[in-house]
Amino acid sequence: MSEEAEVEVEKQEYTESVRLNARKYLLSKMLTEYDIDKYEHELVVRHMNGLTYGWTSPDAENKLRALILKYGYLEVMRSIDISTKYLDVLFKDGKPYVERESVRKFYDKISGILYNRNIAKGEK
Repeated sequence: MSEEAEVEVEKQEYTESVRLNARKYLLSKMLTEYDIDKYEHELVVRHMNGLTYGWTSPDAENKLRALILKYGYLEVMRSIDISTKYLDVLFKDGKPYVERESVRKFYDKISGILYNRNIAKGEK
């Protein structure tokens, strides 16, 4: 085999090795993020469902997952608790319920509260 052919083979092997390592890294990062926030996400969703008496949406749940990854579980839970003042709980026949618009406003406030709390701490 000529020297040029050997160099070409080595280049191909190196390129393939780099590509495989990059894929391994990305997959491990994805799995780690999924495993870390799976339990935390479930707790946040349950907490939200309890506060909104079952009103939820897949979009809101996906948004919560992103917020947990960005700000952390405890910050999201604190911001949810703060945003409950925007949730209007009504009573009908002695049972509590919330209206859809109230829940929408409640969900919308969470990310703003997170952002503002982190700016106050000096983070972005």
